[in-house]
Amino acid sequence: MALLACLVVVAVRGFPREHPVDLYYTWGLPIAQRHHASNLNPYADPAAYGEFLAKLAADSGSATLQFISAGWAVRTGAKIEPLGTPLLYSAGAPLPEDFDAARALFKLLQHAALVSAICLLVRLRSRNLPAALAFASFVGLSFSPFAQDVFVGNVNALQLFALAGLTYISARRLYDRHRILDYLWPAALAIFVLLKPNTLVIAAGLAIHYLLTRGRGQFVVAIASGLAGTALAFAYTGWHFGDPGVWCDWYRYVSASQAGLLTYPSTQGNVSLPLLFAERSTTMGVLGYGTVIAAMLALAFVVAATRTGKRPDLLAPTARLLAQDAGFVLSAGILATLATAPLVWQHYLLWAIVPIIWFFRFDGRWGVATWCVIASFFGFFRPMRYHLDNETYLALYPVLVLSWVPLVVAMLAYVAMQRQRLEGSVPSQAQSFGTRKSV
Repeated sequence: MALLACLVVVAVRGFPREHPVDLYYTWGLPIAQRHHASNLNPYADPAAYGEFLAKLAADSGSATLQFISAGWAVRTGAKIEPLGTPLLYSAGAPLPEDFDAARALFKLLQHAALVSAICLLVRLRSRNLPAALAFASFVGLSFSPFAQDVFVGNVNALQLFALAGLTYISARRLYDRHRILDYLWPAALAIFVLLKPNTLVIAAGLAIHYLLTRGRGQFVVAIASGLAGTALAFAYTGWHFGDPGVWCDWYRYVSASQAGLLTYPSTQGNVSLPLLFAERSTTMGVLGYGTVIAAMLALAFVVAATRTGKRPDLLAPTARLLAQDAGFVLSAGILATLATAPLVWQHYLLWAIVPIIWFFRFDGRWGVATWCVIASFFGFFRPMRYHLDNETYLALYPVLVLSWVPLVVAMLAYVAMQRQRLEGSVPSQAQSFGTRKSV
């Protein structure tokens, strides 16, 4: 409880210094829509929406809102860059029209989502609820990506809560006791992806896990549920913006924008690993390097699952065993996304807390995975950065933003551990041949 109290104090004290530039859209675009800033949606007429929000900020008494609005006016001629999906922006409609009240409420939601998500994940690994609450509070105090998420007003903590909830339901097999969850789970996953499509790889892994654990009989129901969730999201956004073609306008805007999904350089805060490679060598480009990294991850998985090729017969059984592990599937999807995505902001790294929790050995055994988890967490440790001067911080910046990399080693150690569980129960072909020969 002391750590939780400290988290509350730190959150309150940090409120005046934060400039939630991303909340500016989630809060402001629904207001502009309600006041008919334009007959078109914000993707088709961003200049009209940007002008409305700039005037709204100028007339407000919020210094923070005016500072954010001025920053966007300098950054782009239209005064806004609405790259988020229509569903994400329409989800901000319930926020208060007073910006400071909206950001206070949103910050409360971020902290509640973080603590709840970590408690759910730790409860899957350990039944100690007080320890889970203490660790969640400690993460809120010390995890740098969460501080970034709060500072810019993004939704990564809320996404983390959604992922933790879906994983908890699946890992506990709550749909065996509550049939309604069999219908709602795929729909919720589809809506989750439409909020922010950068989670597509993560969601695909969870969908595969769900279908494998529920069996073929549930496949048609799951597909229908996912399609129903998608249709509901499209219908709601079409009604909210008064334009059923708003998703087409969003796609055209994102594809044509000079600040498109693949063009943010590292100098603007994009810490994507493929981008870092591409900026230093234009041989393959961002997508090419992302593909190479994905292939290397797949090869590393095969090596770990087959004992460096000595037991190829264990590849399929190990993969099936891991696919039924909801926490592993979620962790692997997150690491694959961080490793291959062309756009990774620092607040996206908040998702790394999932493999940190999942690959830590709660049984007290200090293997490779545990040490990698500790190294990763220390790299993300927020207080450590307060004691670095600017030159040292810049020199260590690549290490700080790539602190998720040791978690890949932890994941491979976890794969090897699951393979070792199968080795005793599945004799190798050589062993089987020797046994038959001796009979």
